[in-house]
Amino acid sequence: MIAFQQASVLWALWLLAIPIVIHLFNFRRYKKIIFTKVDFLTQIEQSSQTGNVLKKRLILLSRLLALSALILAFAQPYIPLKSVNPRKGQTSVSIVLDNSYSMNLPGTEGPLLEAAKNRARAIVNASDRSSQFNIITADLNAEYLHFTNQATCLQWIDAIKITENSFPQKQLLSVQANSLKPYGNNGVAYCISDFQSAQTQNLMATESSIWIKVNGSNSSNFAIDTVALSNPIIQANQAIELTIGVSNYSNENSQDLPIELWVDGKPKGVASATVNRFAKANTNLQFVVETGGIHYCELRLPGDQMPTDDRLYFTLNLNQTYSVASIEQSNSPNNIRALFSNNPGFDFKVYSSNSIPYQSFADHDLILLNQLDKIETGFLSELLRYMGSGGSIMVFPQPNQPFGGYKALLNSLGSDVKEAAVINPQLTLDIAKEHPLFQGIFNQNTQSKQWPQVQRYFAFNSQAARPILQLSDKTVVFADFKQGKGHCYVSALPLDNSFSELPNHALIVPICLRAAMLAAYQLPLYYQCNTLSNIETGLPFQAEQSLILQHPNYQMMPEVINNNGQLCLNTNGEIKTAGSYNLSTKQADTKLMALAFNFDRSESDTRALSDQAFDELTERLGVKSYLGSAEALQAQLSKLENGKPLWKWLILFSLLCLLIEILLIRFFKNHVKLSA
Repeated sequence: MIAFQQASVLWALWLLAIPIVIHLFNFRRYKKIIFTKVDFLTQIEQSSQTGNVLKKRLILLSRLLALSALILAFAQPYIPLKSVNPRKGQTSVSIVLDNSYSMNLPGTEGPLLEAAKNRARAIVNASDRSSQFNIITADLNAEYLHFTNQATCLQWIDAIKITENSFPQKQLLSVQANSLKPYGNNGVAYCISDFQSAQTQNLMATESSIWIKVNGSNSSNFAIDTVALSNPIIQANQAIELTIGVSNYSNENSQDLPIELWVDGKPKGVASATVNRFAKANTNLQFVVETGGIHYCELRLPGDQMPTDDRLYFTLNLNQTYSVASIEQSNSPNNIRALFSNNPGFDFKVYSSNSIPYQSFADHDLILLNQLDKIETGFLSELLRYMGSGGSIMVFPQPNQPFGGYKALLNSLGSDVKEAAVINPQLTLDIAKEHPLFQGIFNQNTQSKQWPQVQRYFAFNSQAARPILQLSDKTVVFADFKQGKGHCYVSALPLDNSFSELPNHALIVPICLRAAMLAAYQLPLYYQCNTLSNIETGLPFQAEQSLILQHPNYQMMPEVINNNGQLCLNTNGEIKTAGSYNLSTKQADTKLMALAFNFDRSESDTRALSDQAFDELTERLGVKSYLGSAEALQAQLSKLENGKPLWKWLILFSLLCLLIEILLIRFFKNHVKLSA
């Protein structure tokens, strides 16, 4: 079946009427001359007219065939290939053009990005001129996402540059699928990339997809992947230990790879890492900061061909004062009050159980429930909301109440408590050294005989909790319940000497103080530049507050979100520059906190799929693949798009008809033979 790319040109076939009119109607006037004997002339005239009619009709036929072939050639006829789905109407072409940092590596045609752009141009030039196009880049540039014409698309391709802020390839293909969904069978999807091995996990493809691979040279690369605090509680003038994750994406083992730490623009320490080929390793680095407040930190590796992962930025917000609130009754013990009141590093407030300021819960790092007789339903709801948003509470039971007065609270945490206190004298407490409250305080040689003894306790179900203190028979008497994003530290021991020696023992000091300090360090050290998730700040939300994220080379206004009274931010993936940012109010330019952003490490592993692995992947996903040059691609796509073209044959046929016409005019003569 023959189809036409420019079927509208076929309307020009009415022009065939012009030579027909010229040939069939003879507009020349003849003058008759009468002879006495005209038989001979009549015979000559009849013979000449017969030859002229045949000659004219052959010339007419050749002209009609030449003109018809020329018109059909301009209509661009072709024979569709059976493997190509027939399309009706305008074709929509979507091209995923990988411009991530790995495409800056050299290839056989220069930088991989230039090779990819040449293939994108070939796709556009091989497509029908009536088609519409969009480009999906690794940074999801919004300007290129809407469909446009051929000329504009070529301008877009010329303007595309390497981006340091790229999204995963799986996400790019998902965006492409959604952009083509309204066009159904008229949509065609292309993906041009180096197809890094780490990026090809769980990829999905749309129908009529063609994936095009550009090959580059192998490159060695080292990357700082992660950084974390070895101890979540940090203070000024005390050693801070970092756990640093490093990756080696090269064919050789690395010995003593240097890692520099810079704090507030000054060198602060050096660590070394030994990492085997294509492996990951952790190393530790200790340093001290002399003051509290905000500190801007940066880890540095020696530079290589992938500099985007040789720097890792993070911020430390060292609290100089921790806020603690104690909710008490008139008969509550004053052990807690004495512990915090004389400590200059803590802002301690006491609230009566009869007048609880729920609205100020978010201002405190830790809320203590000091032996309350009962926790009312409304109060419990506010506590659960506070913990859900990241707050921490610590509960000491009431020794003279059934269930210790906290049955409702434990039930809400998925636990239960016995009504009466369990009497089991002379049991010794032991600590869970692995819990963050005790990290870095006690060594492994500390003996349990140093800990206080217990006579009575309110036994509760601790299966859903993390142990903090337990008895020598492994019964948990102090547990950490995770609630939402916060914690609920529950004690089975009231602050009463008739129950245990804990109220007057030194062990109560790190438990209470470090619980408040630990609550202040729940925020991540850094975020990804292209994150679409909400960023929690730990700050209270204030209505009509305009905020700005400021970097020396970039600034933006994030979306401000109220999450149960907590201030959250959403950058919508618009952070384009890695580094440390100050969060400030736009009106007063008051610095609230610091946030660090880093480029995604998905580009660090530069190893790409082999040609064989690429063919296996595309075959498994049911998509077409291509590995050749841009020139061969354009010819192949033209054949796929247009089938087998016939316009060249029609041009040759038209020329042949014109040649026949010339020969007829030149050599066709009438020879009349008459007999006497």
